[in-house]
Amino acid sequence: MSHRRGESQCDASTNQFAERSDKNLSKREELRLAEIELMRQLVTGQEKIQEIPRRQRLIGRPGLKDLFEGDGQLRTKRDRMILKVVHEYGYSQVEVARHLRLHYSTLSRIVKRVGEGQE
Repeated sequence: MSHRRGESQCDASTNQFAERSDKNLSKREELRLAEIELMRQLVTGQEKIQEIPRRQRLIGRPGLKDLFEGDGQLRTKRDRMILKVVHEYGYSQVEVARHLRLHYSTLSRIVKRVGEGQE
């Protein structure tokens, strides 16, 4: 489980550095930002290649907070977004369930139901 948390922290730190890019950064922060940007360029379009470690493949993905912003979304819209977040952005069902404060089995049923409806 700590591995999954690390992935979310990686996404958060990526967003943090992107937000601070116009401010005065230390040399270490500038190097980290450059490293993240280089990695993002190298793995863009390579998200499905299993040989690249998951943390590196998904470095540029948006955070769950950004994807699910807007309180009171319609359930159908939220459910379609859940399917997209799991399949396209590579978030685990447990990560998404925790963010939305749903039980993971409920989220699993949503993914199954919406996925069957799109076929």
